[in-house]
Amino acid sequence: MEKCTFNRQPLFLENYSLIGNCSSAALVGSNGSIDWLCLPDFDSPSVFARLLDEGKGGSFRLSPVSEYTSKQSYLPSSNILQTIFNLPDGSVFEIIDFMPISPEGRESIVRIVTLLEGDSLDVSFECSPKFSYARLLPKVKAGHPYEVSFISSQGNLRLRWDSILKWSERNGELSGTFRVHREEKLSFILEFSETPENEIGFRESSLKLFQKTKEFWENWSRTVPAIVDFQEPLLRSALALKLLTHNPTGSVIAAPTTSLPEEIGGTRNWDYRYVWLRDATFVVDAFYQIGHPEEGRAFTKWVRDKAKVGVGPLQIAYTIKGGKDAPEIILEHLCGYEGSVPVRIGNAAFEQIQLDVYGEIINCIYLCGVHQDESALKLWKKIEHLIHWVCDHWSEPDYGIWEVRGVPKHFVHSKVMAWVALDRAILKSAELGMTDEVLTKWKHNRDSIRTEILTRGWNEELQSFVQAYDSKELDAANLRMSLVGFLPADHPKMKGTINAVKKHLTENGLVFRYKNTNEDGVEGSEASFAICTFWLIQNLILIGELEEAENLLKHILAMGSETGLFSEEIDPKTGRLLGNFPQSFTHVGIINSIVLLDRARKGLDLGSIGHCHFIP
Repeated sequence: MEKCTFNRQPLFLENYSLIGNCSSAALVGSNGSIDWLCLPDFDSPSVFARLLDEGKGGSFRLSPVSEYTSKQSYLPSSNILQTIFNLPDGSVFEIIDFMPISPEGRESIVRIVTLLEGDSLDVSFECSPKFSYARLLPKVKAGHPYEVSFISSQGNLRLRWDSILKWSERNGELSGTFRVHREEKLSFILEFSETPENEIGFRESSLKLFQKTKEFWENWSRTVPAIVDFQEPLLRSALALKLLTHNPTGSVIAAPTTSLPEEIGGTRNWDYRYVWLRDATFVVDAFYQIGHPEEGRAFTKWVRDKAKVGVGPLQIAYTIKGGKDAPEIILEHLCGYEGSVPVRIGNAAFEQIQLDVYGEIINCIYLCGVHQDESALKLWKKIEHLIHWVCDHWSEPDYGIWEVRGVPKHFVHSKVMAWVALDRAILKSAELGMTDEVLTKWKHNRDSIRTEILTRGWNEELQSFVQAYDSKELDAANLRMSLVGFLPADHPKMKGTINAVKKHLTENGLVFRYKNTNEDGVEGSEASFAICTFWLIQNLILIGELEEAENLLKHILAMGSETGLFSEEIDPKTGRLLGNFPQSFTHVGIINSIVLLDRARKGLDLGSIGHCHFIP
């Protein structure tokens, strides 16, 4: 490990916001610094990685020279970010950040600065791309007075601006100052090209790109339902999930970052810039809930054409282009977020067997079929062998939904989702044209799984379902049993499980996924797992405890970032966001909880809400 240097107080995750173009994304700090960006795709090597190394990572910063306070917000119904800087002399400075949605696939960031109050203001800037996770320093080449290129073997960046800048270059880092006058708009456009020969550059002005991007997001937001008291978190979660979709392929990533720690200084630092079938199916169903079936259709097409589900056994995760391998590598030269190492790229979990993923993908295809998704209907004809695989392997141990790195176990949640796989296939058996012999086999295995779960997965002393067969450890994943139709939420065994989670896995209203971290094969501990809290909220709604559910929902929503974004975990003691950010899992939980509560308040049927199929 190289010596770490810290040049400034690192920002908390709560002080970052996401911009993107549904191909790649960037994290922008409330100090005006872009500290994370991978190009040209989410899972490409980074260009800016100061998020993971203050000294070496590289960033693109714009901020007033003098002291300031700042605040971030998104423009209404959009993913266009506004950062406002207030200075002691009354000056008010604004940065508008966005990534244009380009049908040509161009990757760029537009930054528009304006002095809203005051006569003039000096602004400092620094652009220091460090390609390939800060392993490549670019060669800097000046163009005309308003342009500089950063050239490397990973690709090239061109920075264009429309004002006279005083700048200098040292070791591939561009820095300088400029003066902005009241109501004057100055623009920076950062554009990416993979090869020097490729022409880069938008012909339109930054203001025209702004207008087009604004219209795109406003049009996309129109179908999101209006729900009193929760409209802003619902819309923000919908927009965040859209940013995590990869338009060129239709895939959906778990998060746009890698190695943000689950414990400050800890080792539970993973790369989430890939397509977990489980996470993605949750996102697809959330899109259906908010009136965006097109994302669901794009994903099932990706499942069929890129991941090629129906050809061979399932993996739990894939690259955004359908690749089946992402070797886990430790980047020893990076210091990590707040010194949390190792910094990893790739993920060894690709190689794990997780039984639940079969239930997740088959349930997703089932639900998409309900919405008349043609790709889903075609997929049904390809999945018979997956059902037979479940019949042959459901009785084996696996690594579970939390993809532990210890010893495989008979995880109860995994068995429940194996039951779901068979249950949904049986519901579609007539359309699949199954013979009586095959259907009998499926029903026999489904019923055997159910019987085994109800006996070996239940602990009489704890009055709860437990993490694994014959265990005494609790697992919040079992809250999903009611959400997938295995048992009604008001069943005595589900009520017992809900009460046990509230008593033993909850701190300050936030739910941990489990407490026996000493058995999961990774050193250290972790914070509460945000989606587990939302599963608890959904169960409270299903058993009629609407006031308690609403209070808990408001409690956790207050813990998001300044702009309403959530990571994977939340420290119940400090309220800090931890883990990769923003996390699709968490924003799915927000959407499903808000929609379910709204339907319950209106006295509507709850049988098809969220990632659910309730058995009458």
